[in-house]
Amino acid sequence: MKNLFKKIYEKNNRTLPFLYIILRVILKLSGKYKEINEEIVEGIKNFEDEKITKSKFRKQHRKLVVYRYIYSLRASEYYLYDFEKNSYRDREKFVTRHQTARYYTIINDKKFRKILDKKNLCYKVFKDYYKRELICIAGEQDIDELKEFINNHNEFIVKPFDGHSGDGIEIIKRNNFNSNEEICEHLLLKVPFIAEELIKQSSELGCFHEQSVNTVRVVTFQYKGDFAILWSFLRTGQGSSEVDNMGSMGIGALIDSNTGRIISDGIDWKGASVEEHPDTKIQFKGFQIPKWDELIETVKNLASELSEMHCVGWDLALTDKGWVLVEGNARPQCVTIQTFTKKGYKKYYENMYNLVKKIK
Repeated sequence: MKNLFKKIYEKNNRTLPFLYIILRVILKLSGKYKEINEEIVEGIKNFEDEKITKSKFRKQHRKLVVYRYIYSLRASEYYLYDFEKNSYRDREKFVTRHQTARYYTIINDKKFRKILDKKNLCYKVFKDYYKRELICIAGEQDIDELKEFINNHNEFIVKPFDGHSGDGIEIIKRNNFNSNEEICEHLLLKVPFIAEELIKQSSELGCFHEQSVNTVRVVTFQYKGDFAILWSFLRTGQGSSEVDNMGSMGIGALIDSNTGRIISDGIDWKGASVEEHPDTKIQFKGFQIPKWDELIETVKNLASELSEMHCVGWDLALTDKGWVLVEGNARPQCVTIQTFTKKGYKKYYENMYNLVKKIK
């Protein structure tokens, strides 16, 4: 039915109001409309001008409901990819967050994805690459270990075992609490979580934004002993933010994976281009990421530790000790790279999917 509706719309886009009525009924009957509607309303509010008229809002809402169904496209993706500017043929080249879920069922085996999905398991496998103190707190049985950790660190970061995209992360500062016991009580409400020593980033990369730990995301693919870097990019926070994730209002910039040189302007969380970092005025394009060869060697070593995982997004930070692992991502998403390039990367996922499927 999805393909039928897509053909109807692309043959005559004036059918959109008619399709919207039908799809709204279908989605309501399936119980999916409420969630989709909330996501679309939020997307329009985030990306459209605050002065958008009610008439334009309704028109855009109808379009995004239809697009969600026929293209599996979220509202944020519609805006970030400049989706409307693409021909119908080029729209098929994009891969959406929803679609990548199907590809990863084959590309990365579920039992090994768990290692990267669970931050506590990830630490056990890649402990040597963290180069900082980290503890895993599963419950009150770990209270003594937590107390000792708090005594040793005036500041540290807490992350849920299953967190992603910056969700649930909190930086704990002892000065914000009356006592260590109060910190313990506060944190035990968050179990399970990991508590880790704050990364002391090198000024070589911290120069973009000191308040956040600026990281490099490198997406790799390995197959039958062959290794390749698919894409890489810098992520940095801005303003008072202490995280660099673009989903948390950070800024990204595309890196040439061969040289380590940034080859794009910065892109903010709304997809807007910025030549310089808004706080430090450092120009993105042309900036050479320090110790790039060392980073590539580290990524290769990380991938070799878990060869059963074919495609991984590695997040690394630069410290005075060299590059350190922040985390590995078992389902690295397509949103950032497609936002940078305004081009579809579905072919990458199809090729990985078909290659790995042969050896399943």
